[in-house]
Amino acid sequence: MSTSDSKTTPAHIVSIPRKIAWGLGGLTNDMVNALMLLAMPIFSVGLGVKATWIGIALALPRVWDAIADPLMGHISDNTRSRWGRRRPYILVGGIGIGLTFALLWMPNTGWSEVGLLTWFIAMSLLFFTFFTMWNIPWMALGLDLTPDVKERNSVQATRSMLATGAAFIIPWIMPLAIYLGKNNPVDGVADEVIGVRTVGIIVGSIMVLTAIVSAFFCKESHVTAKSDPKVPFLKSAKYTFKNKHFIGLCVFTALFCGGVVMVGPMSYYINVFYVYGNLPVQEAKELASEVMAWGGTVGAVASLVAVPIISWCASRYGKKQTLIGGIILIVIGQLIKWFFYVPGNPYLQVWLSLIIYPGLVLVWTIAPSMYADICDRDDLETGTRREGMYSATSAWLLKVGVTIAVAASGWLINVAGISDTAEVQTPEAVLNMRLLFTLLPSIFTLVGGYFVFRYPFTEKDAERVKEQLAERAAVPAVEAEA
Repeated sequence: MSTSDSKTTPAHIVSIPRKIAWGLGGLTNDMVNALMLLAMPIFSVGLGVKATWIGIALALPRVWDAIADPLMGHISDNTRSRWGRRRPYILVGGIGIGLTFALLWMPNTGWSEVGLLTWFIAMSLLFFTFFTMWNIPWMALGLDLTPDVKERNSVQATRSMLATGAAFIIPWIMPLAIYLGKNNPVDGVADEVIGVRTVGIIVGSIMVLTAIVSAFFCKESHVTAKSDPKVPFLKSAKYTFKNKHFIGLCVFTALFCGGVVMVGPMSYYINVFYVYGNLPVQEAKELASEVMAWGGTVGAVASLVAVPIISWCASRYGKKQTLIGGIILIVIGQLIKWFFYVPGNPYLQVWLSLIIYPGLVLVWTIAPSMYADICDRDDLETGTRREGMYSATSAWLLKVGVTIAVAASGWLINVAGISDTAEVQTPEAVLNMRLLFTLLPSIFTLVGGYFVFRYPFTEKDAERVKEQLAERAAVPAVEAEA
């Protein structure tokens, strides 16, 4: 069914500069994945901290997020300032995440395993606290840039296109760290452990610059007056969690992302110990970093090409139908990984990115646009704008899934039989890891897809809600004139 019949009101069109200003935050949002990418190679492989402990350490800040995310959403929704409800937090949080990311990679390499682990946990907690302060208001701002159903697709598509910058940068972080660390003066310390310090400063600076642009150049479409009533925290949380279709979409994204994150570190291990398993381990690490970087670059190009197509499909055929197509693409891409990670032809895996990356970017383009439609329906039913709480809840449920996945990622590597200190792994361990790497993401995505299939609302429903909200807003204006 076509959804292209309704026209966008000119006043509801978000200007290209404003879309870019908000969308640049997508680069910062996705750059957080650099922490996940670097944690195992730097602190486990490079500094010798057990992979299981790093996995648990990565999960601990997300436990704190279980409290911080809803609180930040509630605080943002109920802020009444001359700069709006979101922008003050976007500014302060954006500066904080850049500074703490740079510090994270600067421990004393002479510390014990306990000392290194303590540093990693402490700096991760600080980083994710600032990330919550920035991320929740930034997400809420994106849901409220326009009341138009189709224009929301364009807003989220712009974010997805700009966020692909992270897909270009992140894959090359490890090779850059190795290059910058060559000829380092610290004996017995891997090159990447020294080089990552400079990389951390570079990435942190990018985070600061891109995160704060939104604070200066964007504003909400719904203006909240100082006299508007505030919604109590528990009441707001209750309304949000009672919305079963919204929660269903959140569960889908949590399962889908959790499945991908859970096996993410395995790609590095499979390349080092299987694809390049016949080479000395240091040479294998360098080559593995390079081939993974090229995979990310090809995937970023594929994402850039796919984003406008995704936006068009969502406006033409509907958001739900487009999201289902993305699920199918993701599952196919994950299942065929078995045939693309092979010794003797390492760069075959690069072409797999042409399938996987467009599926990933499709989810992150369509799901937030659907969240914005749900916020309209909630406004119609409750009379309040609560993008902050909805953003916090979606982020919280996503982080629950990611927390479990990250905690399990290091554990699964060891369960598969991989030794943290051995330079050669057993064939059984490599086989176990390849099976987990291929099957787990597909299973998690399919289970989560059940909730997408059950989503009942169409674009026509969303347009009706928008019209009813406009009619409700017009009534007080008419009464005031009378």
